[in-house]
Amino acid sequence: MKPVLQQLTSNGLGITFLLLMLLSLLYGNLGVLDENPHAVHSWRQSDCLSITDNYFDNGMVFSEPAIHNYISEEGKSGKTAGEFPGYYYVQAAVWKVFGKSEFSYRLITSVLFILGLLALQQTVFLLFRSRFWSVGAAVFLYSAPALAYYGFGFLSNIPALSFALIGAWFFTRHFVEQRFKWVWFAALFFALAGLLKVTALLLYCTLGALWVLELLGVNLGVGRKVFEKPLRYIFPFALVLIPNFIWYSWAAEYNATYGGKYTFNDLWPIWEADADYRAWLYEEVKKFTARQIYAPISWLLMLLSFGFILVQGLRKRIPNLVWMGVVILAAGSFVYSILWFQAWKDHDYYFLNVYVLPAAIWAALGYTLHISWSQIKPTFQAGLIGFGAVIMSYNIWYCQEHLALRYHAKGDKDYKSVAEEEEGHLKYLFWDHGRHEKALDSIEPHLEKIGVSEDQLVISIPDASFCITLYAMDRRGFTNMGDANRDAESIQKHIDLGANFLVINEPEYEKEHPFVLPFMKYPLEGYQNIRIFDLRSFK
Repeated sequence: MKPVLQQLTSNGLGITFLLLMLLSLLYGNLGVLDENPHAVHSWRQSDCLSITDNYFDNGMVFSEPAIHNYISEEGKSGKTAGEFPGYYYVQAAVWKVFGKSEFSYRLITSVLFILGLLALQQTVFLLFRSRFWSVGAAVFLYSAPALAYYGFGFLSNIPALSFALIGAWFFTRHFVEQRFKWVWFAALFFALAGLLKVTALLLYCTLGALWVLELLGVNLGVGRKVFEKPLRYIFPFALVLIPNFIWYSWAAEYNATYGGKYTFNDLWPIWEADADYRAWLYEEVKKFTARQIYAPISWLLMLLSFGFILVQGLRKRIPNLVWMGVVILAAGSFVYSILWFQAWKDHDYYFLNVYVLPAAIWAALGYTLHISWSQIKPTFQAGLIGFGAVIMSYNIWYCQEHLALRYHAKGDKDYKSVAEEEEGHLKYLFWDHGRHEKALDSIEPHLEKIGVSEDQLVISIPDASFCITLYAMDRRGFTNMGDANRDAESIQKHIDLGANFLVINEPEYEKEHPFVLPFMKYPLEGYQNIRIFDLRSFK
């Protein structure tokens, strides 16, 4: 036991795990494991849970992914596909053994998230044997509000990111130990990452670009070739892309067959927005989304660090592998940002797989400083360490306050590190979620009591998403997604398609939407703010 503990201490793995657990306690992440999706982006997280629940309820047929919203087959089913549903299928299989539970889903996601951060720490440690910089890499990433929030959530982006980081660790082992077998493990995890989220292939693409550069004769400056016998890498590298191509081709055909798409799998590029809209989007991203991704001071330091690494690289003070790798990864991240530019205003989770760039910048900065550390005056060393500790402490505090707002915002509390408009927006989301959907998390026993069984279709309004309210009450049917149920004709259409009950989650909804009044003729017993009406006589 003693040698194992010494090993865990010497390579920083044990210290990193302990710090990550302490941060999880501080952030409140361990306290929300048994809770449904919270107000911030419950839309996409509910979609993930919905696919899992449909596998769980409908016989575990892998080739028939579906959601609660009947958007397919002209309103007769929820069959639809997006990213590879293997993660949802595994989660459903766990539910089959232990029972349906948001706890087990969050727990599995969080374990994979922590494993990804540990893989990052070990990758940095393998590269230049520094516990300080390797532990710091994992902690720095865990001080990002959006990543810390979704790391204990339901999105497949998190396991995709973790698999990419594990793939990078295996490739680093291959480079350090000069054993080609680790390339196959790296390819496996990169393939899994891409299947769960194709944007998680940023690291894989960076390695591919470095392979091409070395093949063209560029010296990566590490004393030997990174890709010895370069042609043998073609097959494992190709194996990453083949399953991704097969899946996304199959998903497109599946959606074409059934006629429904819950995720759009399309570009949302900058050039499709006019100049005024682009300017507005940029301002919105700057004052909200960017602050959720990292603290403003961290954005500034990452930019300065990137410039420092680039200058040191061009002056030949660090290997080409280090600075070229960061530049290629940054270029890939920039291209990705341009291709999905219009999504950045409201979708902080689009950045989750780009967190590999801050990790790479941290690692490259650490390497750059590490190799010249002995030449730095002791007083300046102490100053750098103190400055880094202050910034890291601020980042952790910043992250903790943002997570408190996302989980259980208090209307009368002033969150010091959060900008006023940003704080107001997060408080509004929390209030609005409580006013509309929160009661649905516990409504299932009541629905059973009044005869709204699980096999009964419902119309759930207002809900502009695919599945937020439907998953929360575990009932299939129809929402306001798109232009659905926004007039009497649409409601009647869905009644004719089998909807037996109307569920309204907004008080006095009918005052601004009088078209719904005729369908409120037969009320059933309500539940908290939820009103329920029988629609069977309208068929």
